[in-house]
Amino acid sequence: TGVFDASAAEIVDYHAGTQRLFSGNANAAQVGVLSMADPDALEFLFYIELGSGAPNSVVVVGDAVAVAVAADTVGVAGEVRFFVTDGAFLHSVPVGFLPDALTVSDDGTLLAVANEGEPDYNIPVDPEGSATIVDLSSGVVNAVATQVAFTSIQPEDLDGSIRIFGPDATIAQDLEPEYVAFSADNSQLYVSCQENNAM
Repeated sequence: TGVFDASAAEIVDYHAGTQRLFSGNANAAQVGVLSMADPDALEFLFYIELGSGAPNSVVVVGDAVAVAVAADTVGVAGEVRFFVTDGAFLHSVPVGFLPDALTVSDDGTLLAVANEGEPDYNIPVDPEGSATIVDLSSGVVNAVATQVAFTSIQPEDLDGSIRIFGPDATIAQDLEPEYVAFSADNSQLYVSCQENNAM
């Protein structure tokens, strides 16, 4: 990308059918697409232009690419946008504030999103962290998102090792999901909240 230390290439995923590598570029609101037909000589093909928002994560879902797109303004919810591997837009679903990591269940029927909800104390705004589960069982173009809020978590639910420390923040505002993973049978979603020392 020619850009150093500015989130120009953070997360990558590979589509075996086209031998293409997809790389999120939050600095330029793009997803870079490279050919890996010759792994010793990667070839840049094109950019998927997002127009607005910044890509925080990309993951291949079957023959589509899912991109977690954060809104340009703190406190505005993001979305997951789906594209075919040639870059054409397919569908989008709403997610939480500052969507970060994406993960797909082993059977490909579910997509999970860690919505980090990081604060901007200069404004000041502190969005709630959350997770989103996207049902892909009817295909990407019919994907439906369900938001999973943390607003029901009470202080007595947390042990002393879990850090809730944001200025005047509720538990839901202070929990900042960084990554998500499905259990083997897809019955549970594990959410890591790195800043809070919690799972």
